[in-house]
Amino acid sequence: MNLIGRDADLGSLARSDATGTGTYCVVTGRRGVGKTAFLHTFGAGRNCVFLTPIGANGPEILKSLAEALDIGHEVDNLGEIVAAFKNDPKVRTTYIIDDLQEILRTVDGSEETLIGFIENELRNLNIFLVLSIRRGTFPRIENLDSVMVLNPLRYRFARLLHPDMTEEDRMKMYFIAGGIPAYHLGLDMDTAKESVTYKICDSQSFFLSDTECEIRSCRPDDTAVTVLGSIASGCRSLKDIAYSSNISEPAAIKVLKSLIDRGTVSRDDSIGGSKQARYHICDPPVLFFLTMAAGIRALWGHEPEYIYSKLKDQLNEFYSVRFDELCLEYTSEMDGCVECGRWWNKDSEIQIIARYVRAGQESFLLGDSKYKNKKAGMKRLEDLQERRESVRDIANVGYILFSRMGFTDELIAYSRDPSHRVELVAPEDMHRSRELLKDSLDTV
Repeated sequence: MNLIGRDADLGSLARSDATGTGTYCVVTGRRGVGKTAFLHTFGAGRNCVFLTPIGANGPEILKSLAEALDIGHEVDNLGEIVAAFKNDPKVRTTYIIDDLQEILRTVDGSEETLIGFIENELRNLNIFLVLSIRRGTFPRIENLDSVMVLNPLRYRFARLLHPDMTEEDRMKMYFIAGGIPAYHLGLDMDTAKESVTYKICDSQSFFLSDTECEIRSCRPDDTAVTVLGSIASGCRSLKDIAYSSNISEPAAIKVLKSLIDRGTVSRDDSIGGSKQARYHICDPPVLFFLTMAAGIRALWGHEPEYIYSKLKDQLNEFYSVRFDELCLEYTSEMDGCVECGRWWNKDSEIQIIARYVRAGQESFLLGDSKYKNKKAGMKRLEDLQERRESVRDIANVGYILFSRMGFTDELIAYSRDPSHRVELVAPEDMHRSRELLKDSLDTV
């Protein structure tokens, strides 16, 4: 399968190799996000040496690297490996080291050796060194000057990994797999129901076991797992998270920062509203595991179809939460969007508020999303317009409504008048955010 949705990332990595001196880039990302496939694509057509550590221990891994570099003798440290890079070629060479965390974990002194090579010797060589490392494993490497984060795919790309599904089923797969290619490709049945039933509810589920490994990698500090559990159970404020996790607020702040740095948790600040921040799990597979896995595993021993039937209502609640996130993603991708998030105070909440700047003119878009089995009507819009009165210091306001089941004829007719500044978005529109809303925002 061709690499999907990575053109911008490939261009960014190529620009890191724009100089004629020795340069490097650390490519980091979550497990399953597709770092290896991405780097194989990047190396294609280049004078490239791709190094993959193979083995269960340090000596075996060093042997595999030495063989890939045609080193004709046994090596016992990483210094002998990087010494092979010093044979400065006449033609610029790209060296890609994949799964770097496995080398650093098993080969003594390898982290110091590699950092010393980058800081002191690399600039004198005619090579481009690319280091691929799983996020959250070795902070010193991940905090070097030249780092590129490979993020999960956005919905407009991830949906392409399920070409035979309906648009709603593609959305459900995105709600669960979260744009992580390894998981999308594993959920490969004809429908979302079949994928959940036979690829997640089954006791041999790769999705559940691999996501559990991702959660466990938050250790060795078990408090991080506890904090994740508190957030998954509904705690959003710092005070509630700390209380539920039985830790102090300063300790909770430290753990939350580490989870934010990993890309597992996100901090939400109300745009123009409450000063109290909220936190949510922004890694969909992690959220799915923490909210659904216990119920699934408790029923192992039954047929997968039975497990699915027992968890269907809870699954729809999960879909509803993730639908809200997808609607935020959709709105944030509109041309001219400079800020997108939520608004809340002690009395009210608006699910989406976005600020746009076009041709020097500022405008705002307020939105509401509902994942329900009925069409949205005028009451939804009127309720949003009423809540708009609580938001201060905004002008030139338009509205956007998202609905799983579409909209009533009355609301559709109302939205067709450009002066009303209302856009309606159904599931079949969710991958076209860059195309929609243009006219409405231009009239705001």
